[in-house]
Parts: sequence; structure tokens; C-alpha cells
Amino acid sequence: MSKLLAMLTTFAVPLTDAPSVLEPANDWSVEHSDGRCLLSRSFGTGADRIVFGLGLYPVTGADQIVLIEPAREAKSIKPTEARLVLNPGRDRETVYGVAVPREEGGSITKFAVPVALTDGVRGGERVVIRTEGRRYDLPLSDMGAAFAAAERCQNDLMRKWGLDPDLATAVVTPAEPVGSPASWLSANDYPRDAQIREPTRKVVARAEIDAQGAVTNCAVVQSSGAEALDQVTCEVVVRNRVRFRPARNAAGEAVPSIWIQGFCWLRWPDSLCIP
Repeated sequence: MSKLLAMLTTFAVPLTDAPSVLEPANDWSVEHSDGRCLLSRSFGTGADRIVFGLGLYPVTGADQIVLIEPAREAKSIKPTEARLVLNPGRDRETVYGVAVPREEGGSITKFAVPVALTDGVRGGERVVIRTEGRRYDLPLSDMGAAFAAAERCQNDLMRKWGLDPDLATAVVTPAEPVGSPASWLSANDYPRDAQIREPTRKVVARAEIDAQGAVTNCAVVQSSGAEALDQVTCEVVVRNRVRFRPARNAAGEAVPSIWIQGFCWLRWPDSLCIP
């Protein structure tokens, strides 16, 4: 029977070891990746070189931290976790993700993260990452210019989707789903005629929400590669089961907005969902 993954959790944990500092090797860059804007920068040189990045959606904000380790070989896809510290001694989080081998060598790990953590990156001076015995201390600089570039990318995505970027700038408090994500999905939703052999398929859906909190439209931002799963995600789950508290502007007035969410369809319980 198909199982569905609907939630990731975060926990606060201490990090006491002091890793060596990896200095920036280039400027921040922004590119479109999987329907997101990926803000990234290289740190360190030679065998110590890594790439640290944030995956951001318009309005919804960042939902992903990306860590590329060219010198760290990954033989298979596997779950992993990292302890992150912003401005050591302050904000700490444990985040969970999946490490995947890269065709060009090394590994890429994608961690699901809460928006509050990436807000801290925007105004932070350092981020420390500890994962499976490896530790990276990354100085954060030029963040104002970096996030300004990311905002331009997000506005371009909005236009690509046929939406007005002003829709995003008007929102101060994003739309918030009502109820538990576990109540949106059931194993019976998996299309019986979907001929899918892969253990996991992920759909990223974009909902347009009016000032009353109702879903007026749903579109697929990142396809699962299976039309039946894409259709069920939007037409059955998002349109019929998800309800929202509407977004609000600076005056506290309810305004239209968008909401972007990934849904993982798992064929068996031990399948992995890549954020």
C-alpha cells in the first residue's frame, strides 16, 4: 500500500565544537532550479571546497538548504541530518534531508528547513554546519545584495507563472494552511492506474488563494513526471482539502496570495523523499 510523507520536524540542539572557517571563494549567485530560485556561494578551496545554497519560492520563502560537497563521494541516496547554528551561541536547529550522488562526482544534500531559519541567514554573520562528522564554519557577507538578487529572481518566476510580482510584495503575513497536513492525504489517493515503479515521486504545487482564504487555482511548479499524480495533487488534495487563513498586508487587511508546497508520494514506508 502506498504511504505518504507529509511532515518534517525540527529540534533545537547545541553545537559546541569550533570548526575551521571556510572563506568565500566567489560572489553569491542566483539561478532558477526546480521552479525555485537557488541562492548559492562557494566556500573554501581544493578538497575543502563546498557550495552552500538556499532554495527560495516567491511569497513562501526558503524551504531548502543545499550543501554540495564535490570531494565527498556518496555511493547511494540516503537520509541524513545536520546541526545548524546561526551566529554561534544563538539560533540552533537540527534539520533533516537526503544526500544524493552527483553525476560529476561528490554529493549534494538537500535539507528541508523552516522559514524562520532562513530569515536568520538573511541577517546573520555566520552559519555553522555539522553533518556526519564534518563541520563547516561559513562567514555570511553581502547578504543584503544577495537577497535583493534573489528577490529579482522570484519576481521573474512570478511573471513566468503569469502572476503580478506586486502580489508578493503586498504580503506581510503569508497565507497559512488550517489543520494538519496529515489530514490532507491518504493512501487511497494514489492513482490505481499510475504505472510508476520508482519508490518516490514528488510534486510541488502552487495554490492561488483569494482574500477569503479559498483556493482559486492550482498549478504544478515541479512535476512528478507522472500526470496522474500531478492531477491528484492539485485537483483532489489542494483544491478540495486544503483551507487557509488568508495572507495579510501591512495594514492587517486580508489580501490574495500564493502558497507553494511539496507533496511526496511514497510507494512503501521506507522510501526516501528528496526535499
